[in-house]
Amino acid sequence: MSEVVVNAKGDVNAKEAFIEELLRRGFDEAKVTRSPADITARRETEVYYFEIKYTVQNSHHFDAATLTEWEAALAHEDRYCFVVAMKQNGFWIFHEYTPAEFLEFSYIPPFKIFFNVPIGREKATQAKRGIKRVQLTRERVVQLVELYKRLAQTQHLNHGEHLIALTRRVQMFEQLLGRLARRHQDVRVLRQVALCDWLTAPLLRDQEETAHLQRALQETLQHYGDILQEARLEWDEDHHCYRIVVVTRGNTTTFTTVVDYALLVSQEMRDLRTLVRQFEELGTPPYILRNGEVEHVASDFSELLQAVSTAGTKDLNIQR
Repeated sequence: MSEVVVNAKGDVNAKEAFIEELLRRGFDEAKVTRSPADITARRETEVYYFEIKYTVQNSHHFDAATLTEWEAALAHEDRYCFVVAMKQNGFWIFHEYTPAEFLEFSYIPPFKIFFNVPIGREKATQAKRGIKRVQLTRERVVQLVELYKRLAQTQHLNHGEHLIALTRRVQMFEQLLGRLARRHQDVRVLRQVALCDWLTAPLLRDQEETAHLQRALQETLQHYGDILQEARLEWDEDHHCYRIVVVTRGNTTTFTTVVDYALLVSQEMRDLRTLVRQFEELGTPPYILRNGEVEHVASDFSELLQAVSTAGTKDLNIQR
């Protein structure tokens, strides 16, 4: 049996740090609340709710949201966010998910039934009945088993429909990327920035961290061959932090792409990274597509979209 360990102090610090972040964004007030979420914030007359999920993990955060939290999330869906909070290299990082986005990462395990048995020298003979508890009976065990079976049966999607939904997300990703490239130059650099969720705005405040990000970004760009001409650090006076200037070559032109605070906190980049998180089931490129006996290797999402669009979704399998 696995156990989820929650750092109570870290959870409190995460809430305090996120309140500071909300106030920095221009919210009029933000405070810790018990319900309908951990933090309630107000901007003018609009009230927003944020449920904080703090983690010390580096790759995956395994946790649970209560049914009460989900009830509140769906009741206030347009103003409710689940927030995964973590601290890396002394900086707080917050990943915000709408209820619709968080549904994609959530699942229902077989129901857990709780018990509370007094411990002493003698075997307990009488249970304390709680007013708000739903007492377990044989009939309720049967009902829970049947309910879970029905839920499990409805969860399996048609493979073709699932693949169509996935390719639509890829298409949306490429469209967003194209719009962003009109202002920020090389789409290849922007794609790698979107895929590198470790490249976050707070880290640009530290020169050593930014230099490390620059080297890591240079390594990811090797995926495209010998396109990199220069990558350098500059001080961004407007945002009081560093920025990475990347010069790359195309077929007939040279691109200068600036990776700065404004880019990393932009709504377009947030949307791109939300879509990237939904691609996790595929893993990272390259992808192998098999349609019967025909095999095609896609080196990135763009090629994946083109290959799927060409082949159609019937009898098509994608492997990492």
